[in-house]
Amino acid sequence: MSHPKRCFPREDVAIAMPDTLCAMDPDTRAAFIRNNAGDVCITFSDPTYVRAETIVIDEDSSAVYAILHERAHYLGNLSRAMATSFAKNDHVLLSALRPDGSILESATPVKIGRA
Repeated sequence: MSHPKRCFPREDVAIAMPDTLCAMDPDTRAAFIRNNAGDVCITFSDPTYVRAETIVIDEDSSAVYAILHERAHYLGNLSRAMATSFAKNDHVLLSALRPDGSILESATPVKIGRA
């Protein structure tokens, strides 16, 4: 039986070391994470961003944008190691904590290009 991919993985899937592969943007409060299974994830303080249609990574600057309601929203910049991890995936897992304490999650396409 396979488990669905989640931003908050099962206990047997460890999160990669945050000092090189995780960043938190203070304005948007988006954390960029890669687990040891190779899945990339963005967790948000605002559940609205989980509904993004696409995540775009600018290949020149490593800036990350969420396309939401046909508009690009800046999320932050990736480290070189994290940008490499995102480039190896065709989707990103998005998650946020709802006000009622439940977790909202989705899988969204990730595109590398020019923003």
